[in-house]
Amino acid sequence: GTFNFTVNVTDGEENSQAALSIVIATPANVAPTTPTVSGNSGMVGFSFSETLSATDADNDSLIFTAINLPAGLTLSGSTISGTPSAAGAFDSVITVDDGSDTTAVTLTFNIAVNTPPTAPVLAVNTGVVGIAYSRNLSSTDVDFLNSLLTYTASGLPSGLSLEPDSNTISGTPTTDGTYEVDVVVSDGINDVAGTVTMIIAENTPPSVAEISLNAGTVGVEFTSVLSATDAEINNDNLTYTATNLPPGLTLVDKTITGTPTTENDYDVEITVSDGVNSTQVTLTISITTVSGTILFSDDFESTTANNDPVDAAKWTTDGAVDASTVAKNTGTYGGRLRKGGDLTTIAIDTSGYNTIDLSYDRQAVALKSGDSFTIEWSTNGSDWTNIETVALDGDGNSEYTTKEFTLSGAENQASLFIRFNVTSGGFAQKGRVDNVVITAT
Repeated sequence: GTFNFTVNVTDGEENSQAALSIVIATPANVAPTTPTVSGNSGMVGFSFSETLSATDADNDSLIFTAINLPAGLTLSGSTISGTPSAAGAFDSVITVDDGSDTTAVTLTFNIAVNTPPTAPVLAVNTGVVGIAYSRNLSSTDVDFLNSLLTYTASGLPSGLSLEPDSNTISGTPTTDGTYEVDVVVSDGINDVAGTVTMIIAENTPPSVAEISLNAGTVGVEFTSVLSATDAEINNDNLTYTATNLPPGLTLVDKTITGTPTTENDYDVEITVSDGVNSTQVTLTISITTVSGTILFSDDFESTTANNDPVDAAKWTTDGAVDASTVAKNTGTYGGRLRKGGDLTTIAIDTSGYNTIDLSYDRQAVALKSGDSFTIEWSTNGSDWTNIETVALDGDGNSEYTTKEFTLSGAENQASLFIRFNVTSGGFAQKGRVDNVVITAT
């Protein structure tokens, strides 16, 4: 408007007066900006909530209105929300009003039809009575996070259940048979039913290998590894127990180990269990007494894995010998021999003894015509006396054979060496040796 006023000016003696006016003009209103929406896609049956937004240069309060929203959606304040009930592309007119001016825009809302999940499947559908089972049902949904799908199941094998709010079937089956399990998967809108077949097998007992346990010697370290297989579980999960072991021996996991103290033949009862069924066998361990003093012994069981080195405190190796151990038929270990190399004991002092006896187990692994390996002894490491030559003669060509010898001339010496030496044949392993014992009287 126009505002009139008078201004007086004085210098103390004279006055001056003037009539003035001020005109205050009202500024023009700035209309709001075009409305936008935070999201315009939804799905029939699923909750929808998106926000309209606009700005106003005059900081006026804004009011939104909407025409032709998708069915099931409403506008409250600046929020469009609800659950769409019809699919399609909806051109909605959105208007924003600042009290003086309005701005309108047409926004398209795309509402899709819900796609049902795929029929449920069970990737691993086999189990065993008495063995814990845990497997997941699965389905896919193009509109929904698969992890949010829900499952129900009926007709499950006895002992199994579908974990709440989960897709996991778990438990311990109690009855064998073939079960047709009805499964329903839901995305909250559509339910899809399917049938999965579950096969529960009867548990079969473990099978214990009919092995011959090693013979042992009083005072000499003993090791023998048991072996069993099971059709339903990992063999490493089998448990072993043993009764009537020779004094001094114990069972650790599946390995009988220790130092025998008493000579005898022991019928050892071995029981192997898979957690449901057990198998019992009787295996014999023969413990003998060696007269005299043991100067050297090695059963090659200081290793923890196939191809580990032999004990460097007891052996030296030369040439192409692997300087390693290898599993033998019963699961224990023995020194491996190859062409062009040898396995030689460290120097053994026989001073003061009148008789030196040597025993060992040896096996010809892959001998062919003309192949051989020798066992020899020496008191200086240079001049060697042959104890025996192992060739293709059918003697121990596939099984371990125990040999015992008295070494005439090896007594009362500062040094004694025993050498296992492959003298001919291909590079592949030709022999193994185990349970080497040198005694003196």
